[in-house]
Amino acid sequence: MASYTEYLRKAVKEDEEKRKAAENSAEIMAGGDKPAANVATAAKASAASTYMTESQLAGELNKIDDLYKVSASDSLPDPIEYERLEYDAPTDEEIEENAASALEDYRKTGIEDIENDSANRIEDKENERAAAKKTGEEAAAEAAARYEKAIGDFESDALKRGLARSSIALNKSEELQSEKVKALTDIRDSVNGELSRIDGEINALVSDREKALSDFNIAYAAKLTEKISELTEKRDEKQAEVLKYNNSLAEKEREDQLRMLELYGKMSEQEGSVPESKLAEYYEAKYNVIREYLSGLDADKAAREIKDNPLLRNSVSDYFYYRLYNEFAGSSV
Repeated sequence: MASYTEYLRKAVKEDEEKRKAAENSAEIMAGGDKPAANVATAAKASAASTYMTESQLAGELNKIDDLYKVSASDSLPDPIEYERLEYDAPTDEEIEENAASALEDYRKTGIEDIENDSANRIEDKENERAAAKKTGEEAAAEAAARYEKAIGDFESDALKRGLARSSIALNKSEELQSEKVKALTDIRDSVNGELSRIDGEINALVSDREKALSDFNIAYAAKLTEKISELTEKRDEKQAEVLKYNNSLAEKEREDQLRMLELYGKMSEQEGSVPESKLAEYYEAKYNVIREYLSGLDADKAAREIKDNPLLRNSVSDYFYYRLYNEFAGSSV
């Protein structure tokens, strides 16, 4: 029974022969009737023009290693950056100012309503007072005129009858004067009483205004205190919310760090190895570079290199090594 190595060599040789046949066919079709030998010669000349030294080969193989081999640090994902919440919390003084500003319309409207209502009521009373005073003055003037006419009529009549200097006429005249004084005094006392009553009501309205303003200020102060408490509570809740969120981010970062350390440990175990999913691609890339290097050498040197240079043998898998061996040293076996 043939060994695995012999089987692999045979499979690689057959694969290489098929590849060369396909290349020759393509070159013949591209070059018309040009003989295959001339095509091969041209290929050799082209390869010689891109001659690669062994140190350059080693450099290219190292580049492939860097590209495919696992590096624990380079393979780690970038850490996630969590953006913290920022909250510029208002001070107690700012909260008081904000509360007062929020209630300013309420305060102004409340005071204006009290002032306007009080002013309208006082104005009504002052109009009532002016009307009472005017009515009293008109009544006094009318009473004075009436008594002056009565006295004049009496004195004229007494004069006609020759009684102007009599005691009866004088007494009557004095009686009318006394009645006039009394009537005017009664009117004045009545008017003064009415004016005093109205002044008392005006003073009461002024007191009512002061009381209403005092009551409103108490109500406003209560609302202001309530508003300050509301804004303070909202500030404290927002601060707690921001702190909780930022603390959760710190916890996430600690979890991420643990995961990164765990991943780094796993990657460290694979340091310098090629992932299995990339292995075939990795060896083929090295195969292509080595084949390019060997193609730039003469046939004998290429055969010695593939047989004796450990750099070439250790850089590729068995499959790709035997492909190179069959191509460059197969005829010398």
